[in-house]
Amino acid sequence: MRKAIHKSFRTEVAIKFIMKTKLTEKEFEFTRNEISIMSVCQNENIVQVFEVLENEEFLYIIMERLNGGDLYEYLKKNKNVITEERVRIIFYSVLLAINYIHSFGIVHRDIKLNNILLVEDSLHSKVKLIDFGFAKIITPNEVCNEPIGTLLYASPELLLKQNYGFSVDIWNLGICLFFMLSGDFPFKSNKNNDSELIELIKNKPPEFIDNHWEKISSEAKDLVLKMLEKDPLKRIPIKEIFTHKWLLLDTNKKI
Repeated sequence: MRKAIHKSFRTEVAIKFIMKTKLTEKEFEFTRNEISIMSVCQNENIVQVFEVLENEEFLYIIMERLNGGDLYEYLKKNKNVITEERVRIIFYSVLLAINYIHSFGIVHRDIKLNNILLVEDSLHSKVKLIDFGFAKIITPNEVCNEPIGTLLYASPELLLKQNYGFSVDIWNLGICLFFMLSGDFPFKSNKNNDSELIELIKNKPPEFIDNHWEKISSEAKDLVLKMLEKDPLKRIPIKEIFTHKWLLLDTNKKI
């Protein structure tokens, strides 16, 4: 990834270089898919792709440059100063991005703290959703069945090899919300054992046992539980998240 100044837009951009000859057929398919989806997404809460250039060897993706790093590092760096109000603002921005892509029939399938970037290196920076490499366009009644995503964020239905749809993004965002509020993941193995982690995700309910949760509102905990509902059919749909009492506590949802 390199930075440059786009002459037409007169703004700093990031250029992602992809050597086509080093990609497997599946990787090339994912890359083409990511480019086509990101080119469609024009939303202030999603990283913008300005143009894509190509020659025999390389793909050049010219996109908006984000200078603040990812949300995981931001939360680690500022863990003692991030308020619940700030978490709500960040969460709302990502929720808007997800609602936007869902309206186009796009399920992201890899929403995680590392795929949420800050626009600038400041405490109150805006955030944007990135990385649509695993995203897929589906119809309202269509489902997915590919084992896609990151294990720490994986939903029970994915691990159970069941068909899944848009609600997998709600689970992913619920994991992000849990971490934003507490500084830790709801499901983790003490020995980095994937099999143990999978069992925890499938069977263990999220718990608010850390001392940090004592400072968190009951409304926030309620939303976390609704988003981390094991049964995707019972998991809170995105339209109900917008009207959840935790978001309604905030009268000014703009950053």
